[in-house]
Amino acid sequence: VQLRVTNQGVANAVISGLFFDPVQSSQPGPTQLAQFVKLDTATQGAWEGVYGTNGYNLIDNAVSYPSYVTPAASGAAAYTWAANTTDVRALQQVNATTQRIAATWYSASSLTIDLPFKDTGTHQFAVYCIDWDTANLRVEQLQILDTNNNVLDTRTLSSFSAGIWVVWNVSGHVQLRVTNQGAANAVISGLFFDPAHQ
Repeated sequence: VQLRVTNQGVANAVISGLFFDPVQSSQPGPTQLAQFVKLDTATQGAWEGVYGTNGYNLIDNAVSYPSYVTPAASGAAAYTWAANTTDVRALQQVNATTQRIAATWYSASSLTIDLPFKDTGTHQFAVYCIDWDTANLRVEQLQILDTNNNVLDTRTLSSFSAGIWVVWNVSGHVQLRVTNQGAANAVISGLFFDPAHQ
């Protein structure tokens, strides 16, 4: 394109500067929302066929994210309690369902998982948490936040040594923050993505 400035007066045509900014879209971005669906203590580590039909991250085992989101964790360290176990609390390993793994992202304070959903749809997002080694000493708070740090939903977990799933319907660019509120640390063992729960 060209900008043409034409003199139509008695002196000359003048221009004092050029300025460039991103295009302002008239279309709003995806709505940032989180609707709590359920807590699930029955499934334990037997996730296949229940969760993760669109994608998953089994900590220290396998990652296969869906095309509509690429999560990014910050403030989290990885640790494996049991690389191979038959304990039903541990998650079934990908492609080896008779073997299970008990592993975690953990933080003494808090960890954050960024979830920049690329589409305008609503998706089910589930996390699996297990207090594997402290006999229910762990207490942690799970919050879904929007990009302005507004809290969209809060859940507090305690007494979860048998394993617990926390499930939401989410859309837009949101974050999961997991905060330690107990005597040990905050833990999360897997992320799982599915079509939105109706």
